[in-house]
Amino acid sequence: MDFNDLVIKQILLIDQVFMKKNELHSKYNYLFERIIQSDRTEVYKLILSKRLLTRLIRESNKILIEAQDKSTEFCIKNKHSVNTSYNSLLLH
Repeated sequence: MDFNDLVIKQILLIDQVFMKKNELHSKYNYLFERIIQSDRTEVYKLILSKRLLTRLIRESNKILIEAQDKSTEFCIKNKHSVNTSYNSLLLH
């Protein structure tokens, strides 16, 4: 795998992260709206909303951690080719 393949894989990985996080946030937003519109007491809504937010943060972080692990795996497998390519690439 050359440097361009690695760059393409990284871009696809980032795209997948955005898509997964967007879907996850949409799902939790829908659940939050259902809680707010329910006939429960305000205190109960608050408790459920806090739990929902905690789960959202946990699941969102899990998506990022998995993507970071995959990214690291790509780089470790191609360490030599990436190092030589990065040395010739200037980032500003």
